[in-house]
Amino acid sequence: MLTTVILSGGFAPLIKPLADHLGIAHVEAVPLYFHENGSYLGYGADYPTTRNLGKNEIIREWKQAVLPERVVMIGDGVSDLETKPDVDAFIGFGGVVTRTKVMEGSDFWLASMTQRAVLNEIVL
Repeated sequence: MLTTVILSGGFAPLIKPLADHLGIAHVEAVPLYFHENGSYLGYGADYPTTRNLGKNEIIREWKQAVLPERVVMIGDGVSDLETKPDVDAFIGFGGVVTRTKVMEGSDFWLASMTQRAVLNEIVL
């Protein structure tokens, strides 16, 4: 069984609509807080993805709770690459911007989404 999780340092309310559209039930991202009148109150400054190696913490928690056979991370940033010690494979993505450090540190590299067939070989 394949479980897809969006793990982001972005804000959850902005990511959740995309996740819903894609049929992804699990989003791990920074919460936003609002006053009763709807004005901005703040964000989850203590949320793991707001700091270096925070994504690793969440991955380890998921691994302990879900006991997956494999964990594959796809990302385009250095905070994604940091997860490499805690995943079975790291796929770097350069479809929007190519970060040399991420490309060089990846187990696999996708330059665009036209290479999606590669994902089937790696992930499935």
